[in-house]
Amino acid sequence: MGFHEYRRQVFPVRKVFKPSAPPGNYTFFPFISIVTGARLFYLRGQFMERRINYVLIGSLLAGFAACAILFFFDPSRVPIYPVCVFHRLTDLNCPGCGSLRAMHQLLHGHFAEAFRHNALLVISLPVLAWIGFRLVRQQIQKTTEPAVKLKWLLAYGIVWVLFGVLRELPIPVLSSLSP
Repeated sequence: MGFHEYRRQVFPVRKVFKPSAPPGNYTFFPFISIVTGARLFYLRGQFMERRINYVLIGSLLAGFAACAILFFFDPSRVPIYPVCVFHRLTDLNCPGCGSLRAMHQLLHGHFAEAFRHNALLVISLPVLAWIGFRLVRQQIQKTTEPAVKLKWLLAYGIVWVLFGVLRELPIPVLSSLSP
């Protein structure tokens, strides 16, 4: 099977965009077009589902690659990871400071050490997994309701900001949260 036959099987011929069509039949995705090189207008259906599957598989592969790099290269010893700009400018720890070291320790099974580096990240991982599950379920079931309500995202953001402020206070119990 040649390249063109394979392409016709994977990417069937799409209908041409017609302005007289109902507005709900076509969707505009400029970002997907830039990333994949596909056309800007897609029919909802099989072609778009395949693109979503490719993006999902690519995201999973990138996540596994990032975990492998983090597993083999310790962030406290190897200078290949980005430096926190907030910490460099203010000499204060942001809520995310210590996250790479915590993830490295989690990947090696050292939960107490990971908790010492960034406690909120360790506590948040089950919540983030739950959100990811809900997003995937929403895509599979094709529901229109949001996977996570805005008030929960705002509450989570407020907790992160409070964590960042409290870990900088000179109280011994709270300063122990600093990496």
